[in-house]
Parts: sequence; structure tokens; C-alpha cells
Amino acid sequence: TRASTLGVLVLIAVMTFALCAGLRLARRLREAGRHVVLDPRPGRSLKAQLRHAQGRGAPFVLILGDQEVARGEVTLKRMADGHQVTVPEADVPERLLTLEPSHA
Repeated sequence: TRASTLGVLVLIAVMTFALCAGLRLARRLREAGRHVVLDPRPGRSLKAQLRHAQGRGAPFVLILGDQEVARGEVTLKRMADGHQVTVPEADVPERLLTLEPSHA
């Protein structure tokens, strides 16, 4: 299935305010068949959360901070090469497909 080719996707909420947006996005992506893990400690630094995602073998990280939420955007980071792009939240599912290795 497409979800198994993506592996684990980690959503990162940098600030507590962004946690609600992260939960909504996680639900949306799960409904689309994605395997999503929301970092259980969103108050940690971004660097710590990225290390957590790397340790779990997550191919992608979605970064949601207060500024991204206020703008209705999400930063998508491909862990393999560090490539990242900021996109409107509504475009996340489609943009994840374009960041997969077969499309890079």
C-alpha cells in the first residue's frame, strides 16, 4: 500500500498552540491512509524532536510552530537529505507524494 511505502511520518508541534493544528493534520493524514506519529512531547526543542524523528526512522517530518499555524502553513522536511519546503496546510498530502524518493 502507499502508506507502507511512506513508512512513519512524524508530525512535530513546536509550541503548545500548534498542538491542536498538529492533531487535526494527523487525523486528516491518517484518514488518507498515512502512518502518522505525533511527537508526544511537543514542548521539546525542534532539534530534539528532529533527533526523535530520525531515531524512529521517519522519512518525513512536518514542522508546525506558532508562525506556521498563524499563516496556515506547514514545513515539510525530507529526512534523507534535509530538503524542506513550506506549503499551505491543505497541500500537505499532495506535496508529500512529490517529496517521496521516487519523485525527488
